[in-house]
Amino acid sequence: MAESTQEATRLRHILDALVHPVFWKGPDLRYRGCNQAFARLAGLTPEAVVGLTDHDLDRKEHTSELQS
Repeated sequence: MAESTQEATRLRHILDALVHPVFWKGPDLRYRGCNQAFARLAGLTPEAVVGLTDHDLDRKEHTSELQS
């Protein structure tokens, strides 16, 4: 268990170090996670993005970027 937690923490640090927005969605098109750059673009924390849809973000000027 501790090793998988360390791996998740390491992956989080790598993703958050990227300057480009990164996100991933589930089959239901809801956000499953994102890095800090994407969260800043959305005006939220990465934790707050989880479970949202593009329309939930209420950032109409970025909706087309997020669907790419």
